[in-house]
Amino acid sequence: MGDIDFDNYFYPESCRIRSRYFPDLSDLWLGCTWMVNGYLRRWSGMVSALSVEEGSITSAWRGLAGKLVARRVDQAACTAFQTMNLTKLILPLALVIFFPTCERDTRLTLSDRNPPRFKMSGSGKLAMLRMHGPRVRDVQGEEAFIIWEIVPKEGRFNGTRIEDLSPITYGEVPPGYVQIYPEKGNAPALVEGESYDAFVDTVNANGATAYFTIRGGKVVEKDFRGVEISR
Repeated sequence: MGDIDFDNYFYPESCRIRSRYFPDLSDLWLGCTWMVNGYLRRWSGMVSALSVEEGSITSAWRGLAGKLVARRVDQAACTAFQTMNLTKLILPLALVIFFPTCERDTRLTLSDRNPPRFKMSGSGKLAMLRMHGPRVRDVQGEEAFIIWEIVPKEGRFNGTRIEDLSPITYGEVPPGYVQIYPEKGNAPALVEGESYDAFVDTVNANGATAYFTIRGGKVVEKDFRGVEISR
């Protein structure tokens, strides 16, 4: 019984064809199989030293055992190789499918004109736009400082995507929304030198807050500490 053709056993035509499409993995494949090939050649040589003559039972057993081991290693390695190839195909496809559904936090910026325009971006739906300013009603708590607030007509979870609404002008209620504050009439005019903030609450994404004041008839944005933000 002749020697084993290890190269054919460890790099069969089926794997050769697949490696053409994945050359980076084929290099790893060759390195691993050559290492196992070397161990099997040494093992085969030690067994052959026990043979009394060429064609003896020991030599025949060596050839048969070597082929069985080589075939088993080849099958296991090819299975792993196929799995790696499948992973490389599925992962990019999954990213393409699910990327559009990824959550994007809300970003809120203001125009410098008065009344301001709220420019919004992100993946959420507008659940509420609320503005705070100087005290406007004689009650306790946050409500005393809410100068304007709008919410969806059909409830919090049935709002419109903020990117479809943007920009919203202060005091103008967009389609599909109702004004909660002020309870009656129009939103109050913004006063020179007063501090204001606008909070955008969204569904399916984090909201955002913008801080600003009115100076020289224009909107001047600030950070949460009250420091002006240069444009």
